[in-house]
Amino acid sequence: MKISKLLFALLIGAALVSCKKYGENHHEVPQSAKNAFLAGYPGATDAKWEKDGDMYEVEFNYNYTEYEVTYDKGGYIVEVEYGVDNKFLPAGVLEKIEAKYPGKKIEAKYVEYRRFPFYEVEISDDAHHGEGEEHADEKHEIEMFFTASGEEFDGEKKVACIEKCHAGVCKPVKSCGDEKKACCKSKSEKNEKCCDGGDAHNEAHNHGDVKVDEENHDEDHHENNGDADHH
Repeated sequence: MKISKLLFALLIGAALVSCKKYGENHHEVPQSAKNAFLAGYPGATDAKWEKDGDMYEVEFNYNYTEYEVTYDKGGYIVEVEYGVDNKFLPAGVLEKIEAKYPGKKIEAKYVEYRRFPFYEVEISDDAHHGEGEEHADEKHEIEMFFTASGEEFDGEKKVACIEKCHAGVCKPVKSCGDEKKACCKSKSEKNEKCCDGGDAHNEAHNHGDVKVDEENHDEDHHENNGDADHH
């Protein structure tokens, strides 16, 4: 009886340690994804996992910031996103939004989708309507997407295009930008020459300039939050 109680206590203790290490709901998550999470965000807290098809999403706090990261079953990062102050948006973006949607509430996120960096901005009504008032034809929430250099683009088309390239669909696609350029020259090059054909694509995969910009952005962002260190 004592042995059974001891084993039970050990199992409970191991489960608690595992939960603290990897976060909640991690049991269906491949070890490769959990290892990548621990290596990429040491010291992350309040992690909560969710399985979405073949993808594994985790929400957590890191360097005073709320993150959402998606891993595939091999442990490779598919998407990273976290909220940023509007002042960290690329130059000219706020002016473009305010000129088009004056008086609206603006909330921004920094996103990397398969290593393509961009900003997702949500524009919504700041004022509340009176009780019983409805405006069926009014848009209460709008999403806009901007590259690291501040150029607006179609987020849905871009993501679809990146996915086609990632899957090895190497055909010219009009919606990907320059129709004269293929999504990728060969499947082996899919991670370096994804479709789009524009400056936004070059920024995403010429890691020299983008990485520096990203680090500068993160340093400023976390200094504002009390911690300049970032992954």
